[in-house]
Amino acid sequence: MTKSRPLSMTTVHRQHRTQYGKTKRVHLSNGYYVDVQEKFKPTDGQKLVVDYQQVLQQMKKEGLDVKTGRDMLFVYYMLLLKHFTSLGDAIPEKLDQMILLCEKMLDLGIMEELIGAFPAEELEKLTLLLQRAAEGSQLLAEHLRKPAQGGNHQ
Repeated sequence: MTKSRPLSMTTVHRQHRTQYGKTKRVHLSNGYYVDVQEKFKPTDGQKLVVDYQQVLQQMKKEGLDVKTGRDMLFVYYMLLLKHFTSLGDAIPEKLDQMILLCEKMLDLGIMEELIGAFPAEELEKLTLLLQRAAEGSQLLAEHLRKPAQGGNHQ
């Protein structure tokens, strides 16, 4: 058994950089490249879930209809690029611009190359995170819809 040592912030920074600091360079067929994270930070996964939920709220607020889930899939793809590639800051914030850019990237075959470059096990973790968030949202919504139990009787 190894001897315990006091934890230092230097150790935390070093371990974090070692565990999550690796990227792989994906060379695209069009001659450009994108750096993709090899291991997704859980906090970035949480940020993706929050962004995804905000887009859903934006769509509802603007009265936009989700076209058979296609737009939501496109948003998911763009959020993957935003949070887990070197393209992060280049991804538009506005929903219509995000979807339009995704369509262009799909048409050019770029999106397929990039999605294929993500580690499958990391995408599986994100899928579970999104499912849990959706289930949590449904439970909260159901709870809020229920009438108060044992309320005032006058």
